[in-house]
Amino acid sequence: MMEVDPDPPHLIVAWRLRAIAPPPEFQVRRLSEPEALAAADKEISRLAVEQRFSGAALVARNGKPLLARAVGYADREHQIPNRLDTKFNLGSMNKMFTAVAIAELAQEGKLTFNDPMGKYLADYPNPQAARKVTIHNLLTHTGGTGDIFGPEFEANLEKLREPQDYVRLYGKRAPAFEPGSRWEYSNYGFVLLGAIIEKVSGQSYYDYIREHVYQPAGMTSSDSYWKTEKIPNQAIGYTRVGTSQLHPNYDSLPMRGSPAGGGYSTVTDLLSFANALLNHKLLSENYLRLVTTGKAAAPGGKYAYGFEDQSEGGVRWFGHGGGAPRHQRRFEDLSGLRIRRHRAGEPGPPGGHGPGRIHREAASGWTTATVLAARRVRKAGEVLSRLAPLRIENQGEEQ
Repeated sequence: MMEVDPDPPHLIVAWRLRAIAPPPEFQVRRLSEPEALAAADKEISRLAVEQRFSGAALVARNGKPLLARAVGYADREHQIPNRLDTKFNLGSMNKMFTAVAIAELAQEGKLTFNDPMGKYLADYPNPQAARKVTIHNLLTHTGGTGDIFGPEFEANLEKLREPQDYVRLYGKRAPAFEPGSRWEYSNYGFVLLGAIIEKVSGQSYYDYIREHVYQPAGMTSSDSYWKTEKIPNQAIGYTRVGTSQLHPNYDSLPMRGSPAGGGYSTVTDLLSFANALLNHKLLSENYLRLVTTGKAAAPGGKYAYGFEDQSEGGVRWFGHGGGAPRHQRRFEDLSGLRIRRHRAGEPGPPGGHGPGRIHREAASGWTTATVLAARRVRKAGEVLSRLAPLRIENQGEEQ
């Protein structure tokens, strides 16, 4: 798929390859759950030996782990190995937490999705954006609010500590297009959602997420840590500059993660998050359906409220992956979680594709797979596609 700038000289702004379903005569034999788990375990070992994956992976069924592995090093210099309780940078996966927080406030009647952001950010620098961009637009990347990464971001890394710091830096920008007219990924839009959470709740964004998402979900090892903090069991992110050795990515990180991403968590905490969603500890059934149902056409499917909504191999999934900027300002997928609901007698998706596609035909329930990576290498996207990027899947009832 090619995306072209509508304005002259019509430069190519994005180029993506998307796999299509194989014809019936080329369908892959489906794996049983034991076969898929064994294949996933073998794949993790192979990728670790080839130094193409360093991180943790967990597969659970109905909330109970079936496979849990940690490979590689959280700190290469001191030879500290990754563990299941190692805290990894989530990249954009934090958008799920921000979206859930907004939905909680809507569920309590404290805001509505169609409210313009200016209703809560009364002193927002750009009046046009304040008046036209709604919370719905921010949650679906249809507000034209733009990105945060680039020269300005790199020049102000030490100053970006709270949502308002981003507003001071980017708030004068007008929407890049008429809000609601098209989809364009916007990290800044989710920072604005964080600012709205602060105004509505009267708490800092970080305190609200800690008290209303992490704590009720039982996520005891998740937070947006300060860059200067010494956190036990925290993985160092690594990036490869050209073809040289891996280097810590410390210099490319802001002082703290934002509502758009950059927090830390563990595979076990992410399983707790998935379980809390499915058991409606965070959102009611109606609000969970609202948040996870696609609303805007996006690459690969639809975008919901902070969750992707896509289908692959006949299976619908919803959730969010995570990536992080390299020194060259490129992005790589680093993390993922998938949960799929399946019922007795339903066919499973094709085998040979990793734990996120595990299926057991003899019983029904939920299958969850989480993957977090410590290394930022060129093959990260391939690694995570094999090991089921952190997303949430649902098969059966519509969500």
